Amino acid sequence: MAKKVKVMDKRKIRGIRRRWLINSVGVVLLVMVLAVGTFSAAIWSYYYSTTISDLTRRASTQAGGFASYTRSQYWANAQNAVQSFEEKTKLELQFLDTTGSVQYSSNDLAAGTTPDTPEIQRALSDLVASNWIGADPDTGERVVAASAPIIYHGQAVAVVRYVTSLRAIDQQFFLAVGLVCLLAAAIFALVYFSNLYFVRSIVEPLASITETARLIADGSYGVQIEKKYDDEIGELTDTINDMSLKIKQSEK
Repeated sequence: MAKKVKVMDKRKIRGIRRRWLINSVGVVLLVMVLAVGTFSAAIWSYYYSTTISDLTRRASTQAGGFASYTRSQYWANAQNAVQSFEEKTKLELQFLDTTGSVQYSSNDLAAGTTPDTPEIQRALSDLVASNWIGADPDTGERVVAASAPIIYHGQAVAVVRYVTSLRAIDQQFFLAVGLVCLLAAAIFALVYFSNLYFVRSIVEPLASITETARLIADGSYGVQIEKKYDDEIGELTDTINDMSLKIKQSEK
């Protein structure tokens, strides 16, 4: 009978350990997830939002500069702007007609193509600068693009478009998030194992005290528990030991 009681006590002890870990480690895990999520959002905003804003501003500025030209001057100046563009290694500058076809581009391979991305249609229909992130229709590479309409007498006569690859930005973003996740995992592991050790230092003495109390209840008066701690657990151990001795003396 006493043996069955011991097994039940172990289950109770396991239940205490489980509840303790869920309550303490669970909170830490939630905080870690929120922290990683917040950091990821901040990094995304820093890398992607800054790039999008910069391209949109460039496209609007370029389109505004061309608005003063006549139609005959427009294409000649567009060709000159493409040929003198100094950031070809980072960005691609394109000039599109109202059908969405690329007439001039700092990347010669893009000339004559029709990207047909959403921001081009929005620029032509809404007459406002627009941006887009997605896979390039021709290469499949992730890019960010910003388009702004060149308006002449209230109508869009062409579109200025800036395009840049997201490969380097994606690598930086995932590297930063990966490092943060590794750091969060290391902190979580440290918290988990430290909590596990602490819980074990509480639970195991309780198991010993519980079993001794069972032995006393079964008639084994005078049994003593080894005192390992000078804290609340130690006080409880002294109380059980004192009770055991007094019951033995009373029985005699």
